[in-house]
Amino acid sequence: MSLVSEIKCPHCGAWNPSTGVVDAKCVKCDAYLEPERNAHYEDVKFAEANRQGYYLTISENDEQLTQIYKIFANAIRWSAYYSVMLFFLIMAAIIFIIGLIAL
Repeated sequence: MSLVSEIKCPHCGAWNPSTGVVDAKCVKCDAYLEPERNAHYEDVKFAEANRQGYYLTISENDEQLTQIYKIFANAIRWSAYYSVMLFFLIMAAIIFIIGLIAL
C-alpha cells in the first residue's frame, strides 16, 4: 500500500500526485485538478480585492451591529462620491448646451 496521495484528473482521467495546492494542474493535459475549488478561490480573491476599496474595513471579528454600521457608512460614502460626480457631470452638460445655444 502506497502512502502517496493522488488525485484523478476530471478531464483526461490520469492520476496525479496531490500537493494540496488550490491551482494544481494535471501533468498530462494541463487542466485544473479541482476546478470547483479553484473557481471558489478566485471568487474569494476577487471579493477581497473589492473589499480593499472600503473606507471602513469589515472584518470577520466585528460584531454584527458593527458590521452593519460599517456597510452603511461605506454605502453613504460611495453614494456621496457618485452624487458629486453626477452633479458636476450635469453642470458640465448644462454649460456645454448653453455654449452651443450662445453660438
